[in-house]
Amino acid sequence: MTDFLTENQKFIKNKLEITPRDDVYWSAVNRTYHQLTGLIAGYEGRSITPGITFEIHPIL
Repeated sequence: MTDFLTENQKFIKNKLEITPRDDVYWSAVNRTYHQLTGLIAGYEGRSITPGITFEIHPIL
């Protein structure tokens, strides 16, 4: 399962980097990953910084 999630995260990261910002679907994915990153940071008690972490976390 970890291998699948790692490959999937790489795919999503790549798509977010190459897809135009005005793409409706990938913009929604981008916002979702920003929200998920904030949830993980809050859950772990980390300071919240702008950006996305593509870590595999049990909260997933």
